[in-house]
Amino acid sequence: MISQIKSLKISSILLLFCLSLFVTSCTCDEDCAEFSNFRLCASAPVKDGCTSNSNVFSQSADWFTVSVEITHGEPDDRLSLKYFVNNGGSFSEFASQVIALKDIDENLDGSERKIRASTGISRKAGAMWPVGDYKVEIELTQENIPLNATQNFSVQ
Repeated sequence: MISQIKSLKISSILLLFCLSLFVTSCTCDEDCAEFSNFRLCASAPVKDGCTSNSNVFSQSADWFTVSVEITHGEPDDRLSLKYFVNNGGSFSEFASQVIALKDIDENLDGSERKIRASTGISRKAGAMWPVGDYKVEIELTQENIPLNATQNFSVQ
């Protein structure tokens, strides 16, 4: 009986130890990526990104440009952008992009502390953006946990 209790205690301790290792392996440490300066603007994408953040655009805006700074990104991490418009109370995707970080900065080797991504979609010639509510979602697909952010905007 005493040997069974000791065996049960040892099994419980081992189980707790394994669970704690699993939990700590699934969380980010200092090398997990982070977003900062997530901005929208109506100018064409440039290396330095949007100088300010806009959340209201005119129908004649030439671009919906997103810029974001990414800290601790790896070359094979992928930045996804999805643009949505509100159609009768629900958002519908109308454009998307996926870019590997190494395609944003060809010298990226994983040692950089911060890189800036700037990309966008342009208005079709002869067309106007429909008036309404929009949002853009960005996601960085990385080794451990995807990183997500959303920003709402409107066209008036």
